[in-house]
Amino acid sequence: MMNQLQRDQHINFLREKVFQVDTKWPHYARLLDDLKNLSETLPDDAHVVILERAYIYNGLSLFAPIFPNHRVTVVDCHIASTAERAGYQESWLDDSRCIRRKADIESSITETGLPDACADLLINPNVIHHVSDQRAMFQEMRRLLK
Repeated sequence: MMNQLQRDQHINFLREKVFQVDTKWPHYARLLDDLKNLSETLPDDAHVVILERAYIYNGLSLFAPIFPNHRVTVVDCHIASTAERAGYQESWLDDSRCIRRKADIESSITETGLPDACADLLINPNVIHHVSDQRAMFQEMRRLLK
């Protein structure tokens, strides 16, 4: 089982190598801080559902390792408009601080197949702006939340 030190190293890796918060995407610093805080304050029995584009990293989740003490389900949401990007950023994860965790399922972001009201926390990082049917996506997210 992963410990808090490993989680913090993974977050630092995301800050420096993936999101390059000092030079490229500074808004991800806030997201990573908020996710770390949530991981420290959520009850241990909380179920975290993460809807992300793991296929860009060859099916690996960037965000699941932030929640080492929780039940996490990662949905690899394939987006038609970015399908050609599958696997192209996997090399970004070649770092000893990166915790390699595969997505649990692959599905559409508008029909995940998960049960109703299953999520205590739903995370949808860097996906929303790629989805053409926003209404269906938000309906699915609402359905998943307790």
